[in-house]
Amino acid sequence: MSILPTNTRIGFGLIREAQPSDHSSQPVEEPVREAQSSAVAAQQPNIWMTLRDRQRTGIAHPLQFSDRSELKTLVELQAFMRSEERCFEPIKVDLSNSNITDDELIKIVEMFPNIREMNLARCKKITDRGLEHLAKLPLTSLTLAGSSITDDGLTHLAHLPLTSLTLEGYSIKDDGLEHLASCPLTSLNLAWCTNIKDDGLEHLANCSLTSLDLWGCDITDRGLEHLAHLPLTSLDLGSCENITDSGLAHLAHLPLTSLNLEDCKNITDRGLEHLANCPLTSLNLASCDNITDIGLTRLANCPLTSLNLAWCINITDIGLASLANLPLTNLDLTVCINITDIGLASLAHLPLTSLNLTVCRNITDDGVASLRERLPGCSLTR
Repeated sequence: MSILPTNTRIGFGLIREAQPSDHSSQPVEEPVREAQSSAVAAQQPNIWMTLRDRQRTGIAHPLQFSDRSELKTLVELQAFMRSEERCFEPIKVDLSNSNITDDELIKIVEMFPNIREMNLARCKKITDRGLEHLAKLPLTSLTLAGSSITDDGLTHLAHLPLTSLTLEGYSIKDDGLEHLASCPLTSLNLAWCTNIKDDGLEHLANCSLTSLDLWGCDITDRGLEHLAHLPLTSLDLGSCENITDSGLAHLAHLPLTSLNLEDCKNITDRGLEHLANCPLTSLNLASCDNITDIGLTRLANCPLTSLNLAWCINITDIGLASLANLPLTNLDLTVCINITDIGLASLAHLPLTSLNLTVCRNITDDGVASLRERLPGCSLTR
């Protein structure tokens, strides 16, 4: 099937035929018509369909369209379809924050059997029954954040070609992760899945994950041991308060380029020693208030371009001096209350483009002015 005809609109919550008077009564629609004609002429393979129960604006590539949020349900969508022929073009569907039901989802799957990416975040009426029908799709990306689906529902995802899955804020338990072990996942978001424990991570040990978000999960050092052989380049352990220095030892040989340890209160200087040989370009140590100047020296050989030390109140000028040879472009020193103008001067040769000095109360106006002069291209927040 070719792309939808020029007189068919894909809107925020509908697909409808354009009325003959549209172009005269609503001038804003003319660019839409031109974009559609151009898209049809080019026979582009990808179209976006967005279904929401709330207004939003934007562009659906390659068709640009105006907001039609007054039509929300699938019944209304079908009523305005040009024909009942199914669309076999690969598409991405965003149903997030809507009141869509299982039955409506099933009809969408039937009508658009080639959906590649789907967002069902906060769709509270979708249950395991609705998820069962997603097994028919060639989905590579799925978002179920904040949904009401149970661990049993995840069984329907086991044979999908999923490479990206977001379950943020989901009530999934350890057994639920077992259903995902056979998926070719490279990116998995489990942020605030507070029922995930160490045993659950064991189910991921043989996956091909390169990105894993465990923010706020109730895991310990034992859980990190299951990640030691994954090809992870990005790992988020923010607010995993039970992680200690011993846990970071399991990450020492990972190809990590991005690591978030924000609010991991048990991490100390000794833990950073385990990261010394990681190819880190981004490291977040915000609120790790046991980190001192000694810890920063452990990072001297990392290729860091972004470093967050906000609320690391034990960092002093000596610690900043150890960063002088890093390729840092972004540095956050919010509430580093022991930093003075002397420490600030040691940053003058860095390629900084962003520096946050909020509530660095021992830094003077003269110190800031001097740094601005030496780093004119740096956006400095104070």
